[in-house]
Amino acid sequence: MYAYAIFLYQSPVHPLLIHSLNPSNLGVHVLTAHSNTEGDTPLLSELSSSPRQRLLRHPLKKDATISTHKGALAHNDIIGAPLGAIVRSTTGTAYRVLEPTLGEYLTLSSRVVAPIYPADAEVIVGLLDLHPDAASPAEEGEVIRIFEAGTGHGSLTLHLARAIHAANAHLPSSISDDHDGDGGGDGGQHVNENERKRALIHTLDISPKHSAHAQKTIANYKRGLYTRNIAFHVGTPSSFLTSHSPSPSNSSTPPMKKEWITHALLDLPSSHNELPLLSSYLLPAAKLICFTPSITQILDAQRKVREENLPLYLEKVLELGMGVSGGKEWGVKFVRSRARLRASTAVASSESGTESEGEGEGEGSGDNGDDHVRVVEEEVGAEEDDEWLVSCRPKVGKVVQGGGFVGLWSKIQDRRAFADADTGYARGLGSNVCP
Repeated sequence: MYAYAIFLYQSPVHPLLIHSLNPSNLGVHVLTAHSNTEGDTPLLSELSSSPRQRLLRHPLKKDATISTHKGALAHNDIIGAPLGAIVRSTTGTAYRVLEPTLGEYLTLSSRVVAPIYPADAEVIVGLLDLHPDAASPAEEGEVIRIFEAGTGHGSLTLHLARAIHAANAHLPSSISDDHDGDGGGDGGQHVNENERKRALIHTLDISPKHSAHAQKTIANYKRGLYTRNIAFHVGTPSSFLTSHSPSPSNSSTPPMKKEWITHALLDLPSSHNELPLLSSYLLPAAKLICFTPSITQILDAQRKVREENLPLYLEKVLELGMGVSGGKEWGVKFVRSRARLRASTAVASSESGTESEGEGEGEGSGDNGDDHVRVVEEEVGAEEDDEWLVSCRPKVGKVVQGGGFVGLWSKIQDRRAFADADTGYARGLGSNVCP
C-alpha cells in the first residue's frame, strides 16, 4: 500500500489526468468565501480565550455603527469582508465575523417574550416528522398546512419554516410572504399566492406587538429566506379558525372542506380549551402538539379529550429541558386504583355479611417501592369518573426539571372504535389499574 503510494508520488502525472481533474471540466462549482453585504445579519465573536458573542440587532447598513462594551464597530468595515475576517473596534478589540447558526441567531436576537429555545424547538419539529420533497411545478407534491397558536418570539415558527422549505422550492422568488394583521381573511393577491404554496404555516398570536416582533426576527434571518412559508395573523384561535378556509394548492379541485389542517401546535396558557374546536379542523391522522410549562396542563388537555370524547389519541408525552436529550418520555393515562377497587370489594362483602380477606392492608400497601420513579395521581373531576385516577410517570430514570412538557396527539376518524379497547381512554373501562 505504501509502495503503491510512493510510486504514484514519484511517477509523472499525465497531462490528460490533470485536465480531467480541473473542476471546470467536471462541472463542479468552486465555492468561494461568502462576503458580507448590506442586509446581512452577521455574528461578531470576540477574539479571546473567553469569547463573547454579539449578534447585530439590525442588518448591515452603509455608514451605520454598532456599539459594544469594548468600543464601536463600523458597518463599513464588515460590509465586503469575508466570513471569518477579523475586524477591530475603536478600542482595538478584535472580532471575528461569522454567519450565525439558527440556534445562535434565535438565542442572541432581541426578544420581547421568552422564546422556545432551539434544543426544544428541534425536538418538537422532529415529532411532526416533516419531510416534504422538492417536486417540480408540474407535479403534485404533498400539501402541508400547519396551524400554530402562540407565535411569541418566532423561534418555533422559524424552525418549522425551515423544515418545510423544500416544498416551496418550485415557486419563483417573487412569491412573497403573507401578513394578516387583524385575524381576518387574506387579501386576494395573497390568497392566490398561498394557493401555489405546497406548504404554509399559519401562525397566530393574540398580541400585535409580539407578532410584529416575530415577523421582524424571521425576516432578518438569512435575508428573509423562510418568510414565504409563513402567514402571520393576530387574534384568537377560535376567531381565526371560524373565519379562515384556506384553498387547496391545486385550484382545480373542489373547495376545501372544514378539515384542512395537517399539523397543529398550541403554545397557550389554556391550550386544552381550544381542543374541541381545533380537532374539527384537523385532517384524519393529523398531528397535534401542546407545549406547556407543567405536566398538569397536559393532564388538562387529555381530560378534555376524555370528557368531550374528542377524536384525538395521545401518542406520547415528553419532558424537555436542559440535561434531557431528545426529551424524557412520560406515560399519561387514566387508570383505576387497586386500593379503591379493594375498598369497594370490602364494602360489598361487608354488606353481604362476609369478611373480606383484603381488610387490614395498610394505606399505601400498593406502593411498588420504586425509588427511581415518581408517580403522580389525582382524581378525575367528572362525577361519573370518581373511581378514575390520572397516572403520570416518566418512562425511565428520575424526573429532571426542564423547560416544559410536550403532548403529541393524532387525529382518529372514529373515537368510538376505541370504546372496547384496553387503552384506558374510554369511560367505564376498568382494565387499567395502578397500585
